Amino acid sequence: MSITWKPKRIPRRRKHGFLARMSTSKGQQVLKARRDKGRWKLSVSDERRRVARGHRGVLGARLRLAGNSIVYCSTCSRQHAAIVCAGA
Repeated sequence: MSITWKPKRIPRRRKHGFLARMSTSKGQQVLKARRDKGRWKLSVSDERRRVARGHRGVLGARLRLAGNSIVYCSTCSRQHAAIVCAGA
């Protein structure tokens, strides 16, 4: 059995985004109601990515587990704990 919801950013923004809301009168009413209520996000277009793509989130978790100080690694020319570096 597969999971029921596989989130995709583009279809979500096309359906629930700011321009989709502005294209209809009912959508404009939704935006007005959210403004009147003082919502921080008017639509899903206001959502921003918390962590950049790539390995940075995993690396940060490894550093917290290792408990080492962050240093400049001469092997891969990045700043991280040398114990984490695989020599890529």
